Amino acid sequence: MISVPFIADGAYLEAIRNCILLGLLNFCYYLRARTEEKHLSADQNYTNYAKWIAENGIIAKIKGMSRLLLKSG
Repeated sequence: MISVPFIADGAYLEAIRNCILLGLLNFCYYLRARTEEKHLSADQNYTNYAKWIAENGIIAKIKGMSRLLLKSG
C-alpha cells in the first residue's frame, strides 16, 4: 500500500485491486477506532473531553462558519 492505489503500472484491474485493498485496510482502521472509542467511553474524563471537542473542536468551528456563510448568502 505504498503507492497511490488508483495509479497502477499495469492494467486497470490492478488499480481496482489496489483500491479494494486500500478500502479493506481503511475499514480495519475504522473498526479499530470504533472499538477504541467504545472502550474509552467508559471513562468519565474521556467523555467530558469528547463533549468539549464536539462543541469546540475544528469540525464544530467549520460547521459554525458554514452556517454563517449559508445564512449570509
